Amino acid sequence: MTQSICTVDGCERGIKNKIHGLCGPHYKRYWRTGDVQADVPILAPRRRPQPVTDYEDGTRDCQICERRLPLDKFHNDAKAPAGKRKECKACRTSREVVRYHADAQNVRVRMARYRQENLEKVRAADNARYERDKDKRIALAIANTHVRRARLANNGYEPGITVSALRKRDGDRCYYCACEMVFKSFPKGERHDNQATLEHMTPISRGGSHTWDNCVLSCWRCNITKGTRLDFWQLTT
Repeated sequence: MTQSICTVDGCERGIKNKIHGLCGPHYKRYWRTGDVQADVPILAPRRRPQPVTDYEDGTRDCQICERRLPLDKFHNDAKAPAGKRKECKACRTSREVVRYHADAQNVRVRMARYRQENLEKVRAADNARYERDKDKRIALAIANTHVRRARLANNGYEPGITVSALRKRDGDRCYYCACEMVFKSFPKGERHDNQATLEHMTPISRGGSHTWDNCVLSCWRCNITKGTRLDFWQLTT
């Protein structure tokens, strides 16, 4: 027979969460702290929600930390005012981390069960997310590859070096031939002669480091033509 009374000693409330055998107030305490015996009020006073205020400069006050932040610091929510949540990304992330660790084992079980029961839906969402962030994922993979090569060769490396970061520093011109480079991605197997690539002036294979001083942007044609040569050269057209 299923127990209908909270399992905490001295509590006579009815069970609200059947997995843990806890009443509503004790489950909230467990959800917040991970311990039903924690020295916190069972019914903690809740702050009354304040109306959302969006400012003309594109900022909003977070309902948790009360900081005035740009709208891009708030997660998307189609049902919320202006399509953004009331709490900033940092506050929501902190809350979700606490919530996860308070019930990590059961969360993982529920996630695994949901994935098994909705495999096609999950795969479709994963594919859509990959296509949406494809350029970012490719840039991250390239950056990690360069860092790994430099680390294995003990040549030294610095974080944050990507094509987009070098573009902000150096502009859109190739370091060697000064042509205007193309920064969009192409399908697998296709290349554009002026496609922007990350170039190590002293190649990693010849002792070069993956550092800001040794990295520049060059077009794909110059990068391939230069190869692993160390001497300065100028592409003739």
